[in-house]
Amino acid sequence: MDEALRELSDVTRRVHSSLDAMVTERRAISSAASSINVNAGGVGGWIAAWIAGICCAAMLASGIVFVLYTNAILSQQHDQISRMQDYLTAIYTAAPQLKPKE
Repeated sequence: MDEALRELSDVTRRVHSSLDAMVTERRAISSAASSINVNAGGVGGWIAAWIAGICCAAMLASGIVFVLYTNAILSQQHDQISRMQDYLTAIYTAAPQLKPKE
């Protein structure tokens, strides 16, 4: 019985020291400082900036073209309405009976 207790005590001591070593190792691993490095320069950064600049310039140019095109269409419609008003005025001057009553 005395031998069995000594053996059990020895096994318990070895397990305890093994677990102690594992906990110490785990603490050393988990307490290590970690760092993340981001390299935002170089060729990739320049290419991305260049593409972004081209896209911005294209959007600005398409916006300017859209405004100019819309302005030209509105001006053309205004001219057509003005000519139509002149035409109706000429008709109503020649035949006042065709003018709708207000």
